[in-house]
Amino acid sequence: MIYKVLLTLLVITLTHTNCQARNTKGSQIQQDSIRSGEEYLDLEQNYLLKWNVSLTEKRIYFEVTAKTTGYIGFGISPNGGMAGADIFIAGAYQNGSQYSSDRHAEGEFTPIIDTTSDWVLTSASETAPHTTIRFNRLLNTCDEEDYPITDATVRVIYAMGDTDTLEHHGANKGTKSINFFLEDDNFDPEKNDSFDIIATSVMPAQETSYWCTFHNVSAFSEKKHVIAFEPVLEGELALAHTHHFTLFKCIAPENVNPDELFGPVVGQGLHCFDSENQENFPKGYCTTPVYGWSKGGKRTVFPSNVGLPVPDKLNENEYYYIETHFDNPQNLSGKEIKSGVRAYYINNLREHDAGMLIVNHDTSPALTVPVESENFIISGHCSSACTEKEVPEEGLTLFNNLFHSHLAGRKMKLRHFRGNKELPWIGVDDHYDFNYQQSIPLSTYVKLEKGDQLTVECTYDNFNKSENRIITGGLSTREEMCEAILWYYPKREFILCGSAQDIPSHFAQFGITNFTTKDPAYPGGFPVYDILAPETLTGEYVESISFKFNWTQEFREAYQREKSTGEQVNYCLGVESINEGTVKYPENLEEFVPENECSRSENSGYTVSISIAVLLLAILQTFHVIVST
Repeated sequence: MIYKVLLTLLVITLTHTNCQARNTKGSQIQQDSIRSGEEYLDLEQNYLLKWNVSLTEKRIYFEVTAKTTGYIGFGISPNGGMAGADIFIAGAYQNGSQYSSDRHAEGEFTPIIDTTSDWVLTSASETAPHTTIRFNRLLNTCDEEDYPITDATVRVIYAMGDTDTLEHHGANKGTKSINFFLEDDNFDPEKNDSFDIIATSVMPAQETSYWCTFHNVSAFSEKKHVIAFEPVLEGELALAHTHHFTLFKCIAPENVNPDELFGPVVGQGLHCFDSENQENFPKGYCTTPVYGWSKGGKRTVFPSNVGLPVPDKLNENEYYYIETHFDNPQNLSGKEIKSGVRAYYINNLREHDAGMLIVNHDTSPALTVPVESENFIISGHCSSACTEKEVPEEGLTLFNNLFHSHLAGRKMKLRHFRGNKELPWIGVDDHYDFNYQQSIPLSTYVKLEKGDQLTVECTYDNFNKSENRIITGGLSTREEMCEAILWYYPKREFILCGSAQDIPSHFAQFGITNFTTKDPAYPGGFPVYDILAPETLTGEYVESISFKFNWTQEFREAYQREKSTGEQVNYCLGVESINEGTVKYPENLEEFVPENECSRSENSGYTVSISIAVLLLAILQTFHVIVST
């Protein structure tokens, strides 16, 4: 009898420690707080999702109210589709009883029930025409059939059934990108003064245009701090066609009256990079970015100790210009769009003045994504030589980041190096969504010191079977960019830091020995490159490299190595501009490896299990010997 009891204890101990190891895993974020929010996932507002993230429990709590008396489906997906999604299905029968199942999908068919159920249904109720379910899950269950929920972009999928029978949902489905970890900013616009910088423009009738307009803000007699920016996009046209915009501050040279320099062009607009009409359009004095918005972004609120200082000079009008990227693939004409920004400010100054820094890979053909490529990485470096000159002795504190790429972008990462040692990543988004480019407050502020290096890595997919063309860096949404837009304090004249392979070296990789340029494909666009030699590649760069060049596997591998880890020319724009020297990843690099809580917990759990198992087995053997003798 005692032998059986000890054997039972052994089994219970092994099971308990294994479960305990699995259930203590979760997000790597260590802050002790609750993050909460709510959003309708559909335009018709038939599916309302609410959530609370407990960083202490490492668990996320959901509530869904959907306009259906059938089942409710909710899932976390790697790309917004069914394949690879972690799915929870639940509902309530008319008699009040509840049902639920934890599932995963391998394709566009009925999801499969998980071996282990990690979603927990706490309630389900039905009051026609709505059903409400409440459920929760660990952020990271460490179950291979589940999908971890992190502090980056998450692709949510949803569905509603007409009945409680698990049948195809038809058109009652969708996907949306959400960041569950964004803190409620508790910002009340009504309690703060504001000024608007808004442009009313007739969108040019071309696929891509960068449209610039000048604006002025009334003079302030004392310094203020802007503490929040909010995009203003009026109507469906603005939402559909405004890809992004950047607000720049205009500063007149010494002994030049800003009203005389900028005043005559306030309210006017033109193509931003149209050199023919720049003579009387003084945007060359407007190089300091103060705010950036990209598609899908919401309000940006500064920390309680930080503000953007205005004005530059007391009792003088402030001048700004907005550079707006309009995306108009249908070439619509005569469409008036009203868009811009509302800035909220306070009179009681905060401790720190804020500045903005862009870290990028140069937007040019040097950023070329091969045909039929997946997970292709481009790196842009902010060199240690640049930070050595531009970062003050006390360092800069980074507190907010916005990743920006275009339609081919899939992943973004901002890395941080000090000497040959890599520090924890500043930002990671493994599910980058072009339609959800949200400015993210850093959960832990980062100190950038003199001599540090920053590197932004952009991962692209290029599987456009209908065209099968390369993708190059450019202004269009169908071309690409790679950048991280950082907010920091204390404010410096440090606004741009990046790198790229120079064009001749880039072209030499393809064997191009001679080329020329011609006028851009659209007003204000970049020059178009024509290959002159070798003869086998003559023609426009994109066409020739897409259809004439032989993309062998050997070349692809060498090309990827060069673009991700090769030497590049660095540049930075600050107090002392640098446009010389080279940069790449540090030599003898000690890479940062994030803690794998699943592995650690499993190992520690199994270690405990094995230790206890050995002890119990020893007791069993001793008992067996005693009984035998």
